[in-house]
Amino acid sequence: MKKLTALTVMGAASLVLGACNMVIVEERVGPGWSYYDGDLSYATHKGAIVTHITGNPFGGAQPAFAETVRRMMYGQPEGRPVEFVASANDKTLAPFKVVLAFNAPLSVDGHDLCETGDRTAAGPTGTTLRASIAFCEGDSLKSDAYARVDGIKGIDDPKFQELVQQITRSMVPPDGSDDSGDDGNVN
Repeated sequence: MKKLTALTVMGAASLVLGACNMVIVEERVGPGWSYYDGDLSYATHKGAIVTHITGNPFGGAQPAFAETVRRMMYGQPEGRPVEFVASANDKTLAPFKVVLAFNAPLSVDGHDLCETGDRTAAGPTGTTLRASIAFCEGDSLKSDAYARVDGIKGIDDPKFQELVQQITRSMVPPDGSDDSGDDGNVN
């Protein structure tokens, strides 16, 4: 009996400690801001979308860090693979963009990300790495998501790639729509 109790306690403790190292994604409940099914597909129908990456929790050169993050984002939203690129080109459609910020101040939301883009402030990295993402049409928010994880050791940590990939997928609201019916009521 003591062995069973000890194993149960150890199992529960490992689950709790393991949860601290999991990527936690916060998705909006209820209607999206102004996201309608197919918005991201339309914005990326040429194959790419301008993507601003702000903050660098690991130090080093920001352009190299941002390019690594954009590569991690590739292929994450459902549908055809989309390139996340640093600047407009013949594969992007203005005015659409994505902004992904690491350790932005807690007061910064998706609306702020769309308005400030690559000028979004970034705070220091503590034990928790936070990420915020917004899909924007110009300075207007289409959809957003937030994620966090503890204990990331560097850019090569598999948890960092998981964080980037999960938040990129979560940028599109559940069911790919704003969750409201024709009358605007939440379903």
